[in-house]
Amino acid sequence: MFKDNSAILSHSNDITTRAIWKQNAYYLNNIYINWPLLEPIIYKVDTIINSNTLDLYHKRFSHINKDYLTKTINCTKGLNKDVSKELDNCDSCYFGKFHEIVSRKPLLSPETILTFFDVDIAGPFKIKGLKGERYFATFTDRKSRAV
Repeated sequence: MFKDNSAILSHSNDITTRAIWKQNAYYLNNIYINWPLLEPIIYKVDTIINSNTLDLYHKRFSHINKDYLTKTINCTKGLNKDVSKELDNCDSCYFGKFHEIVSRKPLLSPETILTFFDVDIAGPFKIKGLKGERYFATFTDRKSRAV
């Protein structure tokens, strides 16, 4: 519920907190977040099967490589330095290395007309057409180039 310069957040379990509007943002007061319980869910690290803290740090620090990660852990106060030295396979890093293969060859023209069409849709436009339309579509025959 929004009232004056504050927002009141509540839940059916009688959990209520207040957020104050200050400097173009709402700031929460008196809220407790169970970070050890929440972090494995956010960073998708399964702590029951694999208790590798290096994987958690790898995902927290934007998937940096193992060498930079161990240097960061060793020179930063407050991080757990007793981590395993093996970094598990990260699906996000693996899929991020995929690249789309693009062909630079032009598309071949089909043998007969009215077999392949290129369809383009444009819109929405602020100014409406005579019948209230805000989009238009073009169908171009690839062989004859007729629109």
